[in-house]
Amino acid sequence: MSDRSICVHQNAALLAEAAGCGDRIPLQKCLLDAPNFVTLEDIQRCFIDADCTIADAASEANTIVKNCDASSSVPEMRRRSPQAPPAETSAPQTSNTAPESTSPATSTSTHLTAPTVCSTTSTLERLVCPVTPVGPNKFSELPCTSTKIATLVCAATNVCSDDGNCMFRDAHVTSSGLAATIVLALAAFSVAATLVFFYARERKARRLAFEEAERKRREQDQKDAEASLKKFAKVRAARERSRRQNMEARDWAYRRAMETRREENPFEEAPGGTP
Repeated sequence: MSDRSICVHQNAALLAEAAGCGDRIPLQKCLLDAPNFVTLEDIQRCFIDADCTIADAASEANTIVKNCDASSSVPEMRRRSPQAPPAETSAPQTSNTAPESTSPATSTSTHLTAPTVCSTTSTLERLVCPVTPVGPNKFSELPCTSTKIATLVCAATNVCSDDGNCMFRDAHVTSSGLAATIVLALAAFSVAATLVFFYARERKARRLAFEEAERKRREQDQKDAEASLKKFAKVRAARERSRRQNMEARDWAYRRAMETRREENPFEEAPGGTP
């Protein structure tokens, strides 16, 4: 059995726990079942079977082979981005705090320069549950143990991006930044006040237009009612005048008829026995 195979078999649980992709249990099982002479393709196939992409599997396999062949310690077998050793991570802190005591020109030039080290070493405590084979296609999970794993985190004095680049964090509030903030706040307030003013004016205009329409409608209804009353009064007056004219015509016709009868027979007694 080669040294690489011994490294992979003995550290299968830690390698699976520290992997940057894939499912932990299938990956640990595959590493434990690795042949006595482990090749790069064997380790890469384990990561692919654990649902890693081809690129991630190649990266993880290269890291494990490189560390096992170099007899690296267990914490160093975790997948890392190309960064400087942890011992040099104190450089950004020194370079980031030093400009505060220098002149403004030196401080400005320091913040515009990218830091030489982006990350610092941090220790994470993980619970590792090893899996051991107990028979054909059968595995037993051993008691879990707590282990510390070294990892890289972005330094507190830096701002890091996903592509591995970083820059110094500048938390100082400058006079120009404060002025720009005040100008933006005033502009936002002015815009909001203008919108509220136009909204209130439009709402008032709609209310006045509604009230004016209601007033005109009431006036029109009143005019229509008065016109109806006048028309009804005219019709009633015409009917009354026609009724009086008819009565007067009947009276006149009766009197005319009586006078005609008297002229024809002057001795005829009038109604009631009077000559």
